[in-house]
Amino acid sequence: MTSSVRSSPASPSWKPPAPPSSLPAGAPTGSSSRTLTSTSPRATPWSPESSPTTRATSAPSSSPTAGSPPWTVSSPPGRASSSTSARRNSFSPTDGSWTSPTPRAFFPADILRCDSLQELTLDFWTFPSGTEVLLPRLRALAIVRIVISEQELECLIAASPVLESLRLTVNSSKHVRLRSKSLMCALVGLLKVEELTVVDTPLLARLFLFLSLTLNGVRIRIVCAPNLRVLGYLNTGTHELQIGDSVIRPDRMVSTSTVVPSVQILALTVNFGVFVEVKMLASFLRCFPNVDTLHIQSALRGPSVTANEPSGDHHANFWREISPICCLRSHVKKMVIHNFRGDQNELNSSSSSP
Repeated sequence: MTSSVRSSPASPSWKPPAPPSSLPAGAPTGSSSRTLTSTSPRATPWSPESSPTTRATSAPSSSPTAGSPPWTVSSPPGRASSSTSARRNSFSPTDGSWTSPTPRAFFPADILRCDSLQELTLDFWTFPSGTEVLLPRLRALAIVRIVISEQELECLIAASPVLESLRLTVNSSKHVRLRSKSLMCALVGLLKVEELTVVDTPLLARLFLFLSLTLNGVRIRIVCAPNLRVLGYLNTGTHELQIGDSVIRPDRMVSTSTVVPSVQILALTVNFGVFVEVKMLASFLRCFPNVDTLHIQSALRGPSVTANEPSGDHHANFWREISPICCLRSHVKKMVIHNFRGDQNELNSSSSSP
């Protein structure tokens, strides 16, 4: 077995892919499609020239029916239509804060009962409470800056029985619960989230966590994800990892009930200058014994955080004295350290890891 360690001073090359922009393989195709572009009457406070959009793409029907929604548009015969949308709003959080802007409009509830819809993006709207939701063909869903309750979000996912791709970014829900028999890939922005729970997702293979700028901590609960292959970024400083009923602590040894053996690609963020984060790094790694590709992003904290930290020798002794970590000892084939600066604690961790 060949192992390699690579450091990168640049920004991480391992980035979550965007949700599919086109229909998944096997989806109905044809010379025409039905598309929706709906613009909210309110502009966002971030960009006065742009307006929030709701974009939907549905499979073509053989002939228009009397019950077709009023926003259905058909292409001219022999020419495929292209979906257009208003210019999307940009959002770049820099300080980890986010304040609720002016009240958003409610998008048309008929969208949530379109039985041919396969791809739906909702951006900067208020979810219509009490609306019946039935999306039997929806495969890709993106919810961005939406005012939606935790229960409504869970019901929306449950009403999409063939959903494969999900993206959640800067919404109002503080507790996100993923429960889906069909979901395969999820991208979850954690800027507003206090707890993310993965429950009963037998096909979920990729879970990407981003926008993790909060300093208050986020609990990541993995209850049932037997097919999870790719996970990251887990942050040793701000994420509290819970597997099953057990919360992973720096000094706690793992057991068979606190491991996720299916994960093969793992990404972690750690400040090597903070000793408790170094200890948590070791505990996180023990929970994923079969990782063969490991990405570690070296993060910085302010001087006030590291002022009273132990010396580099203390860190080196920790790595020499702890019991072997299974994935580092016998499974990891590739390790990439992003934003490597070459300070003593980074060198101690990369050279002394058991």
